[in-house]
Amino acid sequence: ISGVILSKFDADTKGGVALGIAKQIGIPLRFIGVGEKVADLEVFIPDRIVSRIMGEGDLATLAEKTAAIIDEKEAKKL
Repeated sequence: ISGVILSKFDADTKGGVALGIAKQIGIPLRFIGVGEKVADLEVFIPDRIVSRIMGEGDLATLAEKTAAIIDEKEAKKL
């Protein structure tokens, strides 16, 4: 096994136990699932996940998702 995909990260339980288990057995966490579809898999970026677990949000991921949907000209209009 070369890595772990943590699904259901968007559920009420924030995955802290799964993160701890992955750390204990020395297998890196590669992706997290934040929805029901394959497109809802996100690359695991530790700092961003820690912010989510602590309830602080994740502005970097929000900005990336927004940029993928809205181009710069549309954003300026808003």
